[in-house]
Amino acid sequence: MDYSDASSIARFPNFQFSLHKVTPLSSLYVASRSGKGSRKVNVLLAVLEVEGPDSIRIKKGVDAGKEVAILKMILGEEEGLICKLTAWREIAEAWGGFGPSPGLKRGDILYLENIMANWEAGSSITLTASPYNKPSTEICYRTMPYTHEDNRLRPDLRLGQSDAAVKKIAALVRWFENMAGLAGA
Repeated sequence: MDYSDASSIARFPNFQFSLHKVTPLSSLYVASRSGKGSRKVNVLLAVLEVEGPDSIRIKKGVDAGKEVAILKMILGEEEGLICKLTAWREIAEAWGGFGPSPGLKRGDILYLENIMANWEAGSSITLTASPYNKPSTEICYRTMPYTHEDNRLRPDLRLGQSDAAVKKIAALVRWFENMAGLAGA
């Protein structure tokens, strides 16, 4: 078997965000106790379910009659809090895998930026990814690889344990694996 000079080196985790920018779901649930509200947030969450992308027809407004893509996800964090996210239009298409980037899958640990969080007292948090807010996502870790290429989305988290973001991502990976019955698999 041929080995390159770099073949013995595992993929080092290198995340391009600061944990100081991340809004925990718990703080949004605290805000929801005081009534209705919304704000733009950055979140670090695990994908529990993905539905779509599907095509729907807009019923009202300037785009009435136009078909657009929609992608729905249920996301969670290691404290057990969950929320729903709806991505619209070209964001839904891109995150659904129609384009150069891989589609988002169940078990992915995501950093989502410029997402609109909405809440109402007594109901769950909803997140919206609309092209108007210029949202972005980074797949930090793919807990359930589907193809050989997915291994590039699985950095060796043990190598970055001194980094706070890596520790947070590793905690989300452990939480998802335990919740999904994958621990020790």
